[in-house]
Amino acid sequence: MSHITAKDLFQSLYVEEETYAEHLFARGKEMTSAAFEIGEMVAKAIEHVEKYNIEIGRMDIYQEAAGLVGLESARTIEYYVETYKFYPEEIREVYSGLRYTIFKNAMGYEFWEDILAFAQRWADDHEGKNPTWNWLISQFQSQIQGYQSNRLEPELDNPIEAIEESISFSEAYAEDNPEQREEQEIHNQPFYSGIIQRALGVLKDTAEKLHLDFEKWQRVNELLERLEMELRNVEETEF
Repeated sequence: MSHITAKDLFQSLYVEEETYAEHLFARGKEMTSAAFEIGEMVAKAIEHVEKYNIEIGRMDIYQEAAGLVGLESARTIEYYVETYKFYPEEIREVYSGLRYTIFKNAMGYEFWEDILAFAQRWADDHEGKNPTWNWLISQFQSQIQGYQSNRLEPELDNPIEAIEESISFSEAYAEDNPEQREEQEIHNQPFYSGIIQRALGVLKDTAEKLHLDFEKWQRVNELLERLEMELRNVEETEF
């Protein structure tokens, strides 16, 4: 029995004139583009509903889009929307070599652009291949330890209290670090945007893990939609 590495395997097999490695790499880039494109389309659909006061729940929109795309989880579609809305187009273009997973995970950190820049440099040095997320974020332990609360990981039994604590921390951090807040505003992103999206994401992920019956699941989603709308109203008022 011969012994070769997985890397050698994918570089030795061909589909038409491409190696499996080249073909899969190209498909990976297409998946990232597709994620942002889906996020944009669903975000615009939601804007249309809100503009004309159409009575369609946001979760219904996510579920319908998930069905059309062929995904089981409406939450995946919501992640696409959140990621699309978080990153300005110019940022997506500058870091176009990165995969969607890195974009999605990085937006939960205030130093998200440092993460993207580091990942892009690594990819440039490795023929376009992206680093794994676990390895990538391990390179930023000092920043994470400096303000761990900015990446919200609340206890499941009291997520609201964790959200309040994180927002309070962010307020204090903003006062002590005005240059960080200015940098966020340059990219047209509210200072708390990552915190809010992370908090909502944790709440929704927690709700999914509870395995609620359909009626309770609908009520939870209605409450989360109301919470998101209130937070957006606060963002628009404050910024």
